[in-house]
Amino acid sequence: MRKWLLGLSLIVLPAAGCAKSQSEDAAPRATVSPVQSSAASVPPSVQPSGSASAVSVSPKASTAPTPKASAAAPTKASAMTPAQAKAAIESRAKETINAVKNKDMKALSNLAHPDKGIRFSPYCYVDAKKDLVFKPDQLEKLLSDKTTYTWGSFEGSGEAIKLTFGDYYKKFLYNHDYAKPEKTGYNEILGKSNTVNNIRDVYAESIVVEYYFSGFDPKVEGHDWASLNLVFERKGETWYLSGLVRNMWTI
Repeated sequence: MRKWLLGLSLIVLPAAGCAKSQSEDAAPRATVSPVQSSAASVPPSVQPSGSASAVSVSPKASTAPTPKASAAAPTKASAMTPAQAKAAIESRAKETINAVKNKDMKALSNLAHPDKGIRFSPYCYVDAKKDLVFKPDQLEKLLSDKTTYTWGSFEGSGEAIKLTFGDYYKKFLYNHDYAKPEKTGYNEILGKSNTVNNIRDVYAESIVVEYYFSGFDPKVEGHDWASLNLVFERKGETWYLSGLVRNMWTI
């Protein structure tokens, strides 16, 4: 009997040992995942953002040069401010108004637009179809020309303005000393009348210089104001005179 019990105990004990070993194997073991292991060996400066010591790396700023703003004046004359227009044309305008004042038709012909010539408008409404135009080679002879031309119609009466160039010059073109004006405007309208001013419509890309007087006789309270507009258009890099537009108070 004792031998049987002893043999049974020898069988049970190894079995129990196996059971213990199996339970130990079933218990979870503390393991280090490959990710954790690699993170631990990565320098702090490039650790994943979840790490307390992580430092984010921003993309490099573009090294492409930033375009510089152009300091040049606008290419379109109509976009020029009065200051820009003055800087571009003041010298040319003075040369032109002095040529008109001195009746220097040779100088005026050199200043005239080589293709368009000069259009003469007795009022600020420019009639592109009827106002007279003289080309550079015609201008030199105008003062000695005794031909009676029709320059348009008188404001108010509507009668035709029929004058030689010499008479037109005295009555409409240089009836005041515009070379010494009260005020000069560059790309700005100084004199305002009841007549529609369409200079910008006819000469879309031009610089307009206005030589202006606010009036001469105090009794009429400014109703005798007058101005002369010089219209310049560009060909290539040069500004040429293409219009002489007289302006005045109208009914």
